Formats: sequence, structure tokens, C-alpha cells
Amino acid sequence: MRRVRMLRVFWVLVAMAVSSCVHEGLGHAPPQALVSSVSSAKNYPVEEPSVQAPAEQQLPEGHALDTDVPYGVASDRQSLDILYPVHSPELRPAILLFHGGGWYTGGKGGPRTLAMMCAFAEEGYVALSVGYRLSDEAPFPAAVVDCKRAVRWLREHADQYRVDPAHLAAMGASAGGHLSAMLAVTGDEQEFDDGGYAGQSSAVQAAVLICAPLDLTAPLFKNPPGGDDPAVARFLGVSPASHPEIARRASPLSYVRRDLPPVLIIHGTADERVAPSQSEKMAQALQAVGTPHELILVRGGGHGMGIAREPEVFRQILVFLAEHCAVRRPREGQAP
Repeated sequence: MRRVRMLRVFWVLVAMAVSSCVHEGLGHAPPQALVSSVSSAKNYPVEEPSVQAPAEQQLPEGHALDTDVPYGVASDRQSLDILYPVHSPELRPAILLFHGGGWYTGGKGGPRTLAMMCAFAEEGYVALSVGYRLSDEAPFPAAVVDCKRAVRWLREHADQYRVDPAHLAAMGASAGGHLSAMLAVTGDEQEFDDGGYAGQSSAVQAAVLICAPLDLTAPLFKNPPGGDDPAVARFLGVSPASHPEIARRASPLSYVRRDLPPVLIIHGTADERVAPSQSEKMAQALQAVGTPHELILVRGGGHGMGIAREPEVFRQILVFLAEHCAVRRPREGQAP
């Protein structure tokens, strides 16, 4: 089935493909794999949102922001910011945001991140921005271990922050997209668990992956000198060409199987850091095993979280999360 519809200044071409998969909470109807091509007249530069965050972000009414909350003791980077309702009679779904930066730089704070957290809070989510150990401090699997520990921390403190522990989603761009993917594909497997908050699950119920490196055994874009991508080698702590088994272990693509949570994959066609083929390969693998997923290719879009801040793309993120991780439909015009 093919459908063409116009949304504001965007043309969305939707090709629907049906996969045969049953996922908890989705019922027994066959899910659909969605491939969209979202185009606009401009390219999206790295981390440049269409709507700039104000110098001082106004928190949504009835919400509080706790910053630099530790979820681990091994590093100061094992901390998070959490935006939550102060008085909420019901538990809410939560979304955990993971920053990019090639695994070796970046951080959880900043006005644009807070603006996105506020946008999710307005839609009824508890929003978190999670820091993790960078590769120069501790190479793989430290960042994955940290992200899974943060999920378990959230479930341990779910009642305090009015979180529904059965409805958690992960989202990130670039390196943060990779880590979000690792959360989705490893689930409750204990390979990357460090024992913190034992008894709590580190699984998520949905994931949004933006221009994410998903196969670290292959070049992320153009063939680098010596066959190694410098950021990947820095993240792994070894040469991926010389240690393909470690690169495979760090690749979300290696863990694809039937019983994964729904995944939304977003990539800019003009991304010159991580090739769109990384996302396309992941979508093909998920399709092959029947995992519910959507692939959105943003025509002219570059690398980074900036493409997710475009109003039409952000609206599609909200629609995806509302279907798989929330309790109400999104409103219009809520891009950060």
C-alpha cells in the first residue's frame, strides 16, 4: 500500500510493509514497518534545531527538574537530569535521552536538551537526560553498562518520580543513538549489567535511533585510513579491523532477533558522518525477523539531533511513542 500526504511544508511518502510479529502491549494484529521519506528545502546542520531554545527555559507547569542526580559511583559522569511532575495522580511513561559526541565528548546538559525534555514533559512523559562514561575514561563496554544501569536506577526510583516502569523509551542521536539501540537489543541480558540495582530490569519498551552507528564492523562512512574509524577505535579501545569480535559485540546489528521492542530509525540522507546505509541495514535486519519498526529518511538532513527537532520529524517521534509507549495521542506543534 502506498500513500502520499502533505504535512505543512513537508511531503511524506509512506510505503507500508507488513511483518508477522507479536509484541507485548501491541495486541495480535500484525505490526507494520513504515518507511518514510521526509523532505524539506534545506539541509539540517549538526545539532541546529529549527526552533531555538530560549536562554532560560520555562519548565512546564507543575514540574520540577532535578540535575546531576547520581545513578552510579564509578564516575561523576554517571549522573542524570530528570524532569518530572511534582504532583501526579497517575504514573507516567518516561523517555531517557542519551547525548552524542562520538562516545568521547559531549554531555547531558544544555538548553537545547532541556527544551526537548520540556517538549516531552508537555506530552505527558517524565524526561531524563543521561550522562555516561566517555571512551577516554573507560572504553567499551563502559558506556553501555552505564546506560543499562541508568534504566535500572529509574525503575528503582519509579514511584518517587511518578514513572510507570513498564513504559520506558530510549532515544539518542549519533553515539547516543547507538547506546539507545544497545538498550533495545540487549534487553534483560546480563552481559552488560554491573550488578547495580539488582532485581530491576534494564529493558526498554521502545527506542528512537537518530543517525546512529549500528554496525561497528563496517566503516561508518567513507573508508578511513588503515580501515579504522578513529571514533570507533577510540570507543572500543582497540582496532575494529584487528578485533572484529569486539566490534561485533558492540554492534546493535549483531543482536537483532524477533522479540525486540518497537524501534523508530531516523537518518538524514545528507549525513556525512554516519552513512544512511547503517540505518537501512538495521531496518532490513529488523524486517527480516519481524520486529516492529519504522524507518524515516530525512531528505537533505545532516548528522545530529537537529533533524529530530524539525517539527514534522518530532511529530512523527511523538506519534511513534504514543503508539508504543504512552497513553494518549500527541498534540500538534510541540517541537522543541
